[in-house]
Amino acid sequence: MENSVPVIDFSGTDRSATAKKLVEAMETVGFVYLDNVPGYNAETEKAVYEAAKWFFNLPVEEKMKLSSKRWNKDARGVYRGYVPMDPSQQHFREQYEMGGTLPDDDPDMKSGNPLYEVTQYPDNDTVQFRSTMSSYYDVMVNAGMEFLRLSAIGMGLAENVYDSRFLPKSVSSLRIMYYPPAATKSTDGPTLICKEHFDTTFVTLLATFTYTGLEIRLSDGTWVPVPPRPGSLVVNIGELLSKITGGKLKATYHRVCDIGRDRYSVPFFFEPRFDGKFEIPSSGPITYGPWILQRMRRHHEYNPCPRLPLSTVASLCTHT
Repeated sequence: MENSVPVIDFSGTDRSATAKKLVEAMETVGFVYLDNVPGYNAETEKAVYEAAKWFFNLPVEEKMKLSSKRWNKDARGVYRGYVPMDPSQQHFREQYEMGGTLPDDDPDMKSGNPLYEVTQYPDNDTVQFRSTMSSYYDVMVNAGMEFLRLSAIGMGLAENVYDSRFLPKSVSSLRIMYYPPAATKSTDGPTLICKEHFDTTFVTLLATFTYTGLEIRLSDGTWVPVPPRPGSLVVNIGELLSKITGGKLKATYHRVCDIGRDRYSVPFFFEPRFDGKFEIPSSGPITYGPWILQRMRRHHEYNPCPRLPLSTVASLCTHT
């Protein structure tokens, strides 16, 4: 089957042409491959892959020390960290999630804002896990910002229309995921290890390494594979970016099928600042932090998510 996902070369010198091609892809398919992303190459990909494998091979008690209060009452975090597999919740993977780093005296850190909480890292870091993932986080922030600038150009907007709503202090999340082979196989269609969904926020930049399993749903309802493309990122947009463009850009349903062996992937969810403000044509203005906290409660791994009083939300949105 011919690959349905367009390829965008991030190294192109004609940004207007690249922007036009990018928006056309996001209006139709909703997924692209990004080639030649600055800072993302075979060496980076290998380092991130090896770091992810190292983490998931840690003893379970070491990983559980890094989980949120949902699984570990002594944990410091309530939002990010390690999430164990829980088939009872249709959660067929392990994952670990980290955020950016802010100074200890930053007002958002001191306020207890859950989206800016300190990331918990493994103690016995024998492979430079923290430095590898922190460096990769920074590469993804830059790639995500360039993606949004190009999408703005392609839609006839000012190139920097999103900048101040994301930087500094984006609440973006970097997640590493491990899917073991499915214990029970479906007798009716493919065995899903991640059910069909579209992402919630703005932009997802995904490293799939050499693994198959990812599929997207085309406009005619057909499910098609997204083959691995080593050295490239798979990028799709989420619900919020689609909504603020009036549905012009497409948030596409996707799923992950069992491949009969271990599978690793690393998505980066590029998200605005907590106090980033947006206008949704169908429903009016929103502030990102309260909006995303409300939606996170839909997800098993984030439930219970903090329910912030309006006075607290107002105070959290005043920091810069």
